[in-house]
Amino acid sequence: MSDIDSRRQRATRRADAKLSFLIHLACFVVFIAGQAALELLLWPGHTSIQWTVMGWGTGVLIHGLAAYIPFGSLRERMLRAELRREGA
Repeated sequence: MSDIDSRRQRATRRADAKLSFLIHLACFVVFIAGQAALELLLWPGHTSIQWTVMGWGTGVLIHGLAAYIPFGSLRERMLRAELRREGA
């Protein structure tokens, strides 16, 4: 594989990870808005949305960090180290 191909492959993986995060975030926002509307309309004195926001929000936060913080270089270094250990 040429250098250009490998760079394109890495860029594609990063773009896919970011797109996946944006879809996850959009689902989170739509669901939370729906849950908030239902709670306000159907159960005005009952609020449990904070548990959904904390639980699912933690997952969205971790997904965002994984998508936007460049862990790829760490992965590449680990991969090279494993290949050296294997003698490749």
